Amino acid sequence: RRQALARDSSRLRSRMARGAAGRRLREASKLCREGQADQFYAELSAALRGFFGDKLNRPAAGLLIEQIAGALRERSVGEAEIAAAQALLERCDNARFAPGSSGLSAMSDSLNEAERLINELARTI
Repeated sequence: RRQALARDSSRLRSRMARGAAGRRLREASKLCREGQADQFYAELSAALRGFFGDKLNRPAAGLLIEQIAGALRERSVGEAEIAAAQALLERCDNARFAPGSSGLSAMSDSLNEAERLINELARTI
């Protein structure tokens, strides 16, 4: 069974996606507590994009929000989860690249939403 799993890299990536995302979310949580908004949103975005890349068997680098939404629709994920994923990724991008600062409560809300979304999608995909 282990040999068969090792030969099927896409299945292995999919099985390990939640754990990898969890490690990145723990790092994001640490950055949230330290109040480092830029690094927090970069880590949160990387966790989400890495999770989607692993689950959808696509490279995480350069994975656009529209591509993620399309791939989730192909996998029969509900529109509510797709909209939540899009909104969260857009929030991360806006916080990283737009001027202004995000408060601690906004970072905490984003982290909680990411954890909920990853747990939900790990069961669905």
